[in-house]
Amino acid sequence: MDPSPLTHSPSHPRYTTILEFMTLRQFRFKLEAFGSVYCYNKTTDELKKVTSGFIYPNGIVVKHDDHGNPVKLIFAVTYNKNSPLWSFDIIGPCQIRNKQVWGSLPANSVVDGLELDEEGNLIVLEYESGTMYVFGPNGGSPMCRINLPFLNATNIVFTPNSNELYMTEHEFDGLWKIHWKHKGMKQYCETF
Repeated sequence: MDPSPLTHSPSHPRYTTILEFMTLRQFRFKLEAFGSVYCYNKTTDELKKVTSGFIYPNGIVVKHDDHGNPVKLIFAVTYNKNSPLWSFDIIGPCQIRNKQVWGSLPANSVVDGLELDEEGNLIVLEYESGTMYVFGPNGGSPMCRINLPFLNATNIVFTPNSNELYMTEHEFDGLWKIHWKHKGMKQYCETF
C-alpha cells in the first residue's frame, strides 16, 4: 500500500473515524481496471472496499460541508486517456453512492497529489508536466493552471491552520513551499 494517498477528516461529534478513505492498488498491467478505494472505520476496526474497477486510482480527498460533516469523496484516476476525477457522495461511515465524474484533466495526466483549501477549491498536482491545476468547489474544468518550476510533482499538503502549501517533487528531490491565497481545509488531527 502506498502511504501517500491517505486523507483525514475534520472531526464531527458523531463521526469518529480517523482514516476515512484510501486508495489501494496492485501493480498489474496498468490498463487493467484493478484499482479500488477502501474505507477504514476506526470504531469497528474494519477495512471495507467501497468501490473498485478503476485504472490506478491515486490522490484522494474528503470534502466537508460548513458543519464539518464529510459529504464528498474525490479521487483521481491515472494512466487513463480521459484522466477523470471521480466523486461519490458520502452518506455515512464507509458508505458512498452516486458515482460521477467530478472533473477532468488533459488526456493521459498522471495525477499524484490532491488537496483542498478552506474555500473548497481542489488543488491537483500532475506528475509528468509539473503542473498544478485548481478546480472550483463544484468541479468541472480547471479554473486555473500553474506551471511549477519543476517536473514530477508528487505530494501536496497545507501546514495546519495556514496558507503555507508544501509540495514534493522528484526532478530535484525537493520540498517546495508557496503561500496560497486561502488556508487549507481543516484536517481531523487539527480539531482536537
